[in-house]
Amino acid sequence: MFTGRVRRSGKLRSVWHKRERKRRPQDLPTIDAVPPTTSLVTRSRYNLSEADWLCRSPDTMIQCLATLTSDRLLSFHMTTQAVERKLRLFYCACCRLRWAALPSDEARQTVEVIERHADGAANRDEWAAARRRILLFERAARRLGRVWLIPPEMRATADLTGLIVEAAKPHRSLQCVYGRAGWSVDATERIALLLEIFANPFHPIAVEPTHITGTVQALARTIYSERMFDLMPILADALMDAGCGTPQIIDHCRGPAAHTRGCWVLDLLLGKS
Repeated sequence: MFTGRVRRSGKLRSVWHKRERKRRPQDLPTIDAVPPTTSLVTRSRYNLSEADWLCRSPDTMIQCLATLTSDRLLSFHMTTQAVERKLRLFYCACCRLRWAALPSDEARQTVEVIERHADGAANRDEWAAARRRILLFERAARRLGRVWLIPPEMRATADLTGLIVEAAKPHRSLQCVYGRAGWSVDATERIALLLEIFANPFHPIAVEPTHITGTVQALARTIYSERMFDLMPILADALMDAGCGTPQIIDHCRGPAAHTRGCWVLDLLLGKS
């Protein structure tokens, strides 16, 4: 490595930087090869393990997604656009857990528009109207940094407003700019939603194309569009009739966990992930 004294000359500095850019490590550890010894924030950018995802902390799990998405030296099976879509649906699902506590009908309508926008189903006019409302919500959410200024009876409402802003701007979460929004939803519920939507990003699961029959695809589309998640066990039966025996998929469809839009099994069957 170059250890000599570099004078304050632009030409010499540019030559030195060109030499250093070429000296990148050739064999970098994969995300599964690093032992889970320390936390995500105290390690180098190349060291990431499954323990960061299984840490039972929703904020650290989102940080894990941000690192997997942003670090080009880590091979991740999901694109940035796919992760942002799922984060939109995650924040919308958090809002739906507190649906009655949302401040107004306009807020609930905005969440519905954001859900449709995540799947490309919102038209231009309704998305423009939703964005104008989101700007007003964002101004109100900026006060979350000064919680002591908010009356106690209004703090949960202000936090839910912040969740709507996060749903509209998921790129802020991937840039680790997300603030304190979300504390009105229990950490256990947020962890369950992240597992429902992302499963385990360190062990992606695939399905054979021959198992996605017309019946399976039609049933999955109905469940997703009509929010008829009580039909998930029937979807598991249809998958088994088609020859799918992947235990993770069947157990997820038949499990007791609540399902939502962005469910990793439905996205897998509908080609949304």
